[in-house]
Amino acid sequence: MSRYASLCIRDFPVVALRRAEPELRGVSLLLTRSGQTPQPESRILCCSAEAVARGASAGMTVAQAMARSSDFLLRPMDPEILHAARESFFEGVFTVVPHVELAPLSEQSAQAVYLEVPEAGGRFRSTGGLASALLSRLSPGGFLPAVGLADRLATAIVAAEEAASHPGEVVLIPPGGDREWLAERPLALLHPDSDIQAWLEGVGIEYLGQLAAIPRDQVATRLGREGVRLWEQACGIFSRPLRRRFPKVDLLEGVTLEWGVDSLQALLFVLRGLLERLLVRLELRSMAVAAMRLRLEATDGTVQERPMGVLAATREHKVLLEVLRLELERHPPDAAIAKVSLVFVPEEARPEQLDLFRPAGPPPLRLATTLARLASICGEGRVGRPLAPQGYRPEPSVLAPFAPVHRPDTGGTRGWEMAREKPATFLRLLRPALRIEIVGNGRIFSALLRNGVSCGIVRMGGPWRIEVEWWAEKPCCRDYYDVELRNGGFCRIYQDLNAPEERSGWFLSGIYD
Repeated sequence: MSRYASLCIRDFPVVALRRAEPELRGVSLLLTRSGQTPQPESRILCCSAEAVARGASAGMTVAQAMARSSDFLLRPMDPEILHAARESFFEGVFTVVPHVELAPLSEQSAQAVYLEVPEAGGRFRSTGGLASALLSRLSPGGFLPAVGLADRLATAIVAAEEAASHPGEVVLIPPGGDREWLAERPLALLHPDSDIQAWLEGVGIEYLGQLAAIPRDQVATRLGREGVRLWEQACGIFSRPLRRRFPKVDLLEGVTLEWGVDSLQALLFVLRGLLERLLVRLELRSMAVAAMRLRLEATDGTVQERPMGVLAATREHKVLLEVLRLELERHPPDAAIAKVSLVFVPEEARPEQLDLFRPAGPPPLRLATTLARLASICGEGRVGRPLAPQGYRPEPSVLAPFAPVHRPDTGGTRGWEMAREKPATFLRLLRPALRIEIVGNGRIFSALLRNGVSCGIVRMGGPWRIEVEWWAEKPCCRDYYDVELRNGGFCRIYQDLNAPEERSGWFLSGIYD
């Protein structure tokens, strides 16, 4: 039989803000409604434990709280930061157990995640081992929830909410012990309707055990369907299926700035924090960045969407920050920026299968990081593996994504022996070909000229004619020659037969090495 667990974090908006701004840990925070500057009459939606210790509480006005202490820090709730923190919390749990439900943020600013606990003896030897794995997985993201485990989901929720005032506490209810554990808990933990709670308190029912002692028929007669649900929860028999969901494919982090940012260095400082939080989430997924999307919203309301590719999937912070910096330097914002959002398109890191008979090469992630770093330095479309496209023109080439190619072994040292028996000659093509002049009479050439420098020709072979793409706007018709020069060099030249003048269409195509 499956069991259930609930993970609960109290004052979650405060946790989300401290996740984005770690320097606020230990500060007495008061959060007000988003989208407005805190005013004396503004209501406090959530406050930190430090603020509660100084007399503040949710529901007060800012003026009432500031009358108790002047050391409070007022901040409006940022929906971008809150949304990203909720998704990060959910993703951390999902990487441990796949059957997960993300609960909505409660009126008391508590955030919970519900999950179905796998049977003991599998990946986790006990439910306690599962709880430890969840806490260790969530701690890098700045989350320390209270954990409740029980036979029924409703009981696990009550256990986690009761322990939420002590972050990191684990409440393990033994199998079959839900009703006994619930009996001593106050009725308010089930959050009943105000009318039902008033009626139950009026007849002296303050604990769940007292409610469970009433026959079900009498509860249904007096309190209706909602009362029956509360009675089933008090008895530890209420159950419902998980509203399971999966993490979103793309990762989003954003922030709303209190003041517009108009300098590149300040904007990069903001992006550095977004990158760090996104990379922590990527690390949990064991994935790398394949592409990025930057969204900038200016103070005048204009929005800029900037997609950016990464040459190779990587998790290197410096490389990704350099890509963002180069993009902002090429296309700086036209106005001060008020809101920044960064989206990662994740991709699985390429696995590496080692060969038993070959030395180990560079790890795939390190190779991808090097390629991404080269692309950030050289520019987009300037790093890759050169390939000859289909066709008969000798010069064209394209860049393909670089990936190491493992070729089969040719059998010991036979390849080296063949190389010693017959040395190979390679033609190094010049792209683009260099324009030259030829000195000679007819088909007998005596020298070639380049930038006023002459070099004599000893002998030559050719011509070899190619005539391709005759249907194109600029067809290719050339005569190629291999030439031995007086200085001992060998090269390949050609004459463009479509050139208007006979002697102006000569080019140096390549040099033999």
